[in-house]
Amino acid sequence: MIKIFVIDDHPLVIDGVKTMLRDVGYIQISGSAKTAQEALQFLNESNEIDIILLDINLPDVDGLAFVN
Repeated sequence: MIKIFVIDDHPLVIDGVKTMLRDVGYIQISGSAKTAQEALQFLNESNEIDIILLDINLPDVDGLAFVN
């Protein structure tokens, strides 16, 4: 099972990604966040994520700075 975490400040994008991937049997959306701060909180509590889909234009932190 591939566990994916989505970080995007637009709920429609998060819902779209979830919808596109919900029928893929080997993928699980483990969570989502609208800000980098929310994402860091989740990721500090759960290290079971394989892939992060990240918006580079977040409201609180630049997505490229977030990955550094």
